[in-house]
Amino acid sequence: MSWIREIKSITKSGGSGQFEESEIIFHVFQNIGTTNKYLVDIGAGAYGGSSMSNIRDMMETGWTGFGVDCSEVGDEWTIKKFVKPDNIVSILEEQKTPLEFDFLNLDIDSSDFWVLKNMLEAGYRPRLICTEYNGTLDPEKSLVLKYTDGYMWDETNKYGYSFAAGKKLLSQYGYTIIFNQHDTNIFAIRTADIGEEVVVVEAKKNPYHPTSADAIWVEY
Repeated sequence: MSWIREIKSITKSGGSGQFEESEIIFHVFQNIGTTNKYLVDIGAGAYGGSSMSNIRDMMETGWTGFGVDCSEVGDEWTIKKFVKPDNIVSILEEQKTPLEFDFLNLDIDSSDFWVLKNMLEAGYRPRLICTEYNGTLDPEKSLVLKYTDGYMWDETNKYGYSFAAGKKLLSQYGYTIIFNQHDTNIFAIRTADIGEEVVVVEAKKNPYHPTSADAIWVEY
């Protein structure tokens, strides 16, 4: 699995992601292959007035699927809807999303953990997951932001979940983290696609957002 070790050397080369997300995604699929080239982008509003997108390069090269965001987005494949843990499965069903599809991108700066958990509990199994986690938290503690209906990011560290919580959830549903990007994004694939390879991914606490005074964290 030398291709997994190669991920850390990938740099941005013009892709549509904020950093080198697009390049990493294509690298992974070059090595695990694709099936239906179907993707789901939850939180497709792309920071910076939709100037950045982890999946735009994919949609422009033959992929299908959809994005969803509560903000107006210019990309024609994106629908406007506020994503919550209790509506994500119905959104996927409305879009006729196959239970097994190739790629999930998840970044809504709020209830990401609970949205992902509900998807996995419902039987959805994307082959590659890129999901933002909260690198300002202790990566060794399994912490998740307590769900508050309607909450939107307030530009503090009140969002998401710790690295340990993400690792625990993904492991429970048969996934292995293969890369931690900038202590911000987790890349994970189904463990069956790795085989017996032992993959060790580390994380460190990185205070890139101010600490919230009212965030309530629960153990998972």
